[in-house]
Amino acid sequence: MPIMRRVLTAAALTVLATCLPGPSFSQVLADVVSVTDFRDQALDVGGEEEDWQPAFQAAIARAWETRQPVYLPAGEYHIRRAIEILPPDTEKRPFGADGIRLVGAGMYKSVIFQSVETENCVNWTGLEYEKSDSRGQLEDISLRGGDITLNIKWHNQFKMDSCYIEGGARYGVYAEGWSSRFLNSIIRWCGEAGIYGGGHFNNCIIRDCYFSRDGIGILLSGVHGSRIEG
Repeated sequence: MPIMRRVLTAAALTVLATCLPGPSFSQVLADVVSVTDFRDQALDVGGEEEDWQPAFQAAIARAWETRQPVYLPAGEYHIRRAIEILPPDTEKRPFGADGIRLVGAGMYKSVIFQSVETENCVNWTGLEYEKSDSRGQLEDISLRGGDITLNIKWHNQFKMDSCYIEGGARYGVYAEGWSSRFLNSIIRWCGEAGIYGGGHFNNCIIRDCYFSRDGIGILLSGVHGSRIEG
């Protein structure tokens, strides 16, 4: 086939692939576990003691069963206890298996508020040092408040992308584990540090993030092979 004809054929296939209809938004939403589907388990919604934590726990439990992402629609969700995302029995879970994916409608649109300063906002941790969690994903969402806003101790290959983390009394993100990625996010108003990385915080990347009004932007201890870029 002449070179020009091959080029035109490849271009036509590219246009065809681009024009083919993808999944509709309703189809995408049908393939997730929505936190609001468990609204009946939230406590005192709209009141002074509002606590969506039980609804989050129910959605996470369902997501482990179905292997679907957890979706948080736009809105503000107050909690009074930490959301716990723990791995299933590691003896039954193959190494490198996908973890929970928690995704919102946008970094300023889907907001989780921890109303109790002494509680963490989200504990996305392993069970212990040698029973770590792996491959969790947090995207397009805002976490605010608490002692540690996002606690990912004993968690490897975590990915945080396009998130807004604000107001941790101690840390915005507390991370121990290797090969994690923190991308395109904003971390603000955290007392001791925006991100703390230690305990085998190796081969990790912090890229294109913005730090503001934190005691220290990024605090690292005992780190090997990690990079801060952009």
